[in-house]
Amino acid sequence: MGKLVNTRNSGRRTRPDEILFSAERLFYRFGVRKTTVGDICRTAGISRMTFYKHYRDKVHIAEAVVNKLIDELTASYRRIMAQKIPYGERVRRFIELKLAKADDMSASFIKEIYASPYPALHALLRRRMEENLKIALDEYRSAQRAGHIRPDIKPEFIVAFLNIMADMVADERLTRLYATPKELGAELMNLFFYGILKDKGKR
Repeated sequence: MGKLVNTRNSGRRTRPDEILFSAERLFYRFGVRKTTVGDICRTAGISRMTFYKHYRDKVHIAEAVVNKLIDELTASYRRIMAQKIPYGERVRRFIELKLAKADDMSASFIKEIYASPYPALHALLRRRMEENLKIALDEYRSAQRAGHIRPDIKPEFIVAFLNIMADMVADERLTRLYATPKELGAELMNLFFYGILKDKGKR
């Protein structure tokens, strides 16, 4: 495995934060399966004893990485949707944000959180997605009432289709068609969002 440079700055991060940051960088680049607790410790500049004071094992810290990712995306979604700009522009900005985030991740990491061999990560992602889809459902209803989303689409269908899209990201038949996860994500996100907008996704 390639070696990541330790960019720790103890004046800015606490020890648990540094461990999480190091794990995030390694998981994003190499995936969970190829990353070991030893790799995380070396990158963070800590001992195994210190690691186990904060996390049970590799999957436990992977869950923390997934939670951090979703929390950041949720906060960004709320911030973008609160902006006083046209709805289509808000959608475009959020799509660009998600695609930029996906560009930082390896195909292995994306597949590992959407499907096996780590059922705990898959279950966590599903649970967090369900929470966020409830937030999105309220947003879609509001946008539809305001005339931004086509009136002939049920908001509940939008939420159901987002779940289907999550499964498509982990579908090997699809992922083999694209050079990077970002390319597949761009295809799905553009098809979905620009297909529901009343103005046909005018940019």
